[in-house]
Amino acid sequence: MRNYEDKIYSLNETVTGQTQAMSQAVQKALENNGGVGIMTGYYDQNLSVLSVSNLLLHSTGYTFDSFMKQTKGSLKNFFYGDDMDILDCDRFLQLHGAWEAQILTADGTVSKVRLCKEDATDEAGRQIWVMSVQVNWDHVNLALLNEAICSGFWYFDCDENSEIVNANWSHEFRKMLGYHDTLDFPNKLESWSDLLHPQDKERVMVQLQAAIKDKTNQIKYQVEYRMRMKDDQYQWFRASAEVIRRLDGSASRIAGIFINIDAEKKEIMQAQKSAAFHRAFTKADLYEYYVNLEANTFDTFKVEPSLMTVFEQSHTWDELIRHFVDSYVVETDKKAVSAFYDRDYIAERLKGLETELSLECRITLNGEERWVRNVIIRGEIEDSEYAMIFLRDITEAKVESARHLQMAADNASMEQLIQSIVRLVDRFVVCDLENDRYEFYNLNGQMIYKPLGFYHDFQMQVLEKYKTLEPLEAIDILIAPDNIRKKLKSENDIYKFEYCSLDEKTYKIASYIPLEWKNGKLEKVLLASLDVTQEKKAEIESRQALKEAYRSAENANRAKTEFLSNMSHDIRTPMNAIVGLTAIAGANIESQDRVIECLSKITESSRHLLRLINEVLLCTS
Repeated sequence: MRNYEDKIYSLNETVTGQTQAMSQAVQKALENNGGVGIMTGYYDQNLSVLSVSNLLLHSTGYTFDSFMKQTKGSLKNFFYGDDMDILDCDRFLQLHGAWEAQILTADGTVSKVRLCKEDATDEAGRQIWVMSVQVNWDHVNLALLNEAICSGFWYFDCDENSEIVNANWSHEFRKMLGYHDTLDFPNKLESWSDLLHPQDKERVMVQLQAAIKDKTNQIKYQVEYRMRMKDDQYQWFRASAEVIRRLDGSASRIAGIFINIDAEKKEIMQAQKSAAFHRAFTKADLYEYYVNLEANTFDTFKVEPSLMTVFEQSHTWDELIRHFVDSYVVETDKKAVSAFYDRDYIAERLKGLETELSLECRITLNGEERWVRNVIIRGEIEDSEYAMIFLRDITEAKVESARHLQMAADNASMEQLIQSIVRLVDRFVVCDLENDRYEFYNLNGQMIYKPLGFYHDFQMQVLEKYKTLEPLEAIDILIAPDNIRKKLKSENDIYKFEYCSLDEKTYKIASYIPLEWKNGKLEKVLLASLDVTQEKKAEIESRQALKEAYRSAENANRAKTEFLSNMSHDIRTPMNAIVGLTAIAGANIESQDRVIECLSKITESSRHLLRLINEVLLCTS
């Protein structure tokens, strides 16, 4: 084992070395002031110890032999605590610089030490670790105090311009946040600042900088904030610090403590919420009483001025209730309220009851009928001798509840209407005309278009499947952005046109509806598609049937000309009517109402003609 000694420099050039007495004095001064000992070792699985300095052995109470016997020559047996995973060979290899740990001294004491590790090579070229170990009882005492108050120590070093140049987080600080060492929480300012809650970060950083830069030392860094823990949950902390300054007032170092106040903060917040709730809860109370059910007495906490007369006239609880019912409760509710406030009834019902008794009724207060809720809860945990009783005005709540019920009914009707409309629309597209994008939604069947893409690609997809019928323009012209903007001039406009599949087996109606405008320019539209195939086919078949009837009537007219010329005037008249009406219907094939009118008259004339023909046949038989 080698001895590591500090070289001593002197202004007296004649001093070329140390006397034995001086060396002993230096060694003793280092030992008594928490000097730094040195260890070296190899990066094998046991982190085998290569050397240990005399100062480290003295500080921990070992001799070299007892140290090797206790540790079995392994650094892993020298360290102690919950964070032994840092001694995993791969992890230990990555650790450099300063951090903190716990070791076992010769008498079995668990002692906190400051460490600093660097790498080197031995004479054979093998990689070794070199680690300084500082056993400083002042630091140990500080660590114990931090544990006692559940805090973590930290400090920042600053340059001459009071800018932070170095950050140091204690082992306790890291543990409080759920971290282990410098690998997962490096000694960097960002390790901490990046974990500050977004709503607190700016405020905390401003306060920190103000405290550092204030040369008068009047501004103190004392803040409360939330931090994101290792498990991603936020907790509350309080930080306090003092600044060490140079003669010119610039900050040299700021050091502080970091305390977890999450439980305290949540308790305060809960108390504030409870107080706010109590204020809101009692605001609507008309009276609050604490009643001794056996003694028939009561204490008053609150009485609405309008009810003060009843209170002043009553010496017992029974008297109070009787006056209250007689003077205020509406006639139809008097019996129920009297029974509800019966002391025997209350005592029986409160036995073992953890919740509350309540009864709603109507009272007349200041000439106005009001809804109130009578509430009874148990006053003592052990028995039902005492009761806390409230009378709460719920008139507005009743009105609001009725309004909500009506809104729910209205919303249900609206929902049914919307669902009915949605059933008619089988697909729709949100078209971003400005940015040449679209989003396709299909409510029934397969996705016939890509769900997302460029609008000009959507136009091509439509052209591959559909067309328009005469006299409309081609479908690519109708769905062009410029044409859509031309048709839709205001938010209330709807642009519609009819189209069909290329084989004319499917018919649809397209409706473009404005969605978004910017500076008067239409940017987004909704394209809704309605399938009208059945209606269209029925219309086509009707038109075809009328055309065929028209042609048949013309043929019949020519074939029967000679016969009709010999028929009586009575027979020719309905026949002429049928032929004429058929011609009229054919000429007005596009007008549904006109065609229906003609068909009705044709039917009437046909029936008349059949009767005449039957009479002729009977006469000639």
